[in-house]
Amino acid sequence: MKRFAFILIIFVACWLGMARLQAAESPEIQKAKAYGAKGQITLRIIDSTGNPVAGAVVGAGFFNWSKKGENGGSVSGKTDTNGLFVATGEPTGDLNYWITKDGYYKTEGGYWFYPGPERSVKDGRWQPWNPTNTVVLKEIRNPVPMFA
Repeated sequence: MKRFAFILIIFVACWLGMARLQAAESPEIQKAKAYGAKGQITLRIIDSTGNPVAGAVVGAGFFNWSKKGENGGSVSGKTDTNGLFVATGEPTGDLNYWITKDGYYKTEGGYWFYPGPERSVKDGRWQPWNPTNTVVLKEIRNPVPMFA
């Protein structure tokens, strides 16, 4: 019984904390979470030694639940000679990406435009605007054949 009471207290405290956080949100953040705001991120792709990976294929999708069946934008392309790829869309909160290149393992990841203490919306854009997210592609070195 004590364990149940403890779990209930923790649940209520978390719920009240989330309610207070939402009450402190600006109207611009509430609108961006509901309908989306412009978001941009630069993905910096490097190998395990820190060298840029040029020509890696990148796909990125911005989630926007308010668009009913659509999304906040999908982009794809290749990294430049410096291993950089810029993705722009209109998310309500997050971006998911995948990266492939021959000789490397496929890598997937994500970035949250919201939540975060330094996150905000200014002039219809998620802040910080265009952060750089470094992603390490692991080289395929000694693959072991697997049989099912």
